[in-house]
Amino acid sequence: MKNLIILPIILLTMVQIYCQKKFDVKSDENILEIFSIQEIKDLNSIVEYVDNRVLSVSNKESLDEAYHDYFGKMSGLFEKDSVFPVHFDEIEKHKFFGNLNKSTFDAIFRMTTYREKVRYKDTILTNPDNMKILKFNSTGRYMEYLEKVGQSDKKFKEIHKIIEISGDIPMTVNMWVSDNHEDFDFEIIKNRLWAAISMLRFEGRSDDKIKRFLNK
Repeated sequence: MKNLIILPIILLTMVQIYCQKKFDVKSDENILEIFSIQEIKDLNSIVEYVDNRVLSVSNKESLDEAYHDYFGKMSGLFEKDSVFPVHFDEIEKHKFFGNLNKSTFDAIFRMTTYREKVRYKDTILTNPDNMKILKFNSTGRYMEYLEKVGQSDKKFKEIHKIIEISGDIPMTVNMWVSDNHEDFDFEIIKNRLWAAISMLRFEGRSDDKIKRFLNK
């Protein structure tokens, strides 16, 4: 009898996983116009990477519900601390980036190094070239994608405009998305891809980055 009860649960879980795996960014015509086949595979990898993180901190069964639950929690943290929460371990995330094609990474992000003096406690670092800083590429092809999406979606038109002005994804945009996550259907490619990319953009505090750098 116990086995008869467990079997339907296993089958239901398998169906849920199968349905979630069918998510494919190439179903979006704008993506097909802008990105190559290999880059599209990378975009799917990016979404899957973030999906796993979101599911790991949510008890929701569907990914759409899990994303809403996740952003709801983020909104609460913003209100409490006014500091953007770190979504991923930075070292692990950078290793993941290393598995992407360079053209895919460059279409979305750019990696820079400090080119100035950095103060940490009683230490001053001068041009620490090996200390990497992740930025959003405001002139990359993903921006071209946001512009196309914005032609029919006012949310993305505004997001594109703000990034174009600021040159990066400002914290205020992510705070706004977290506060208004109910306006996003995360089963839709443009919304899920944006969530994944915007979450990957942000890293930890500068002090934590410098501390890791000094401890190498």
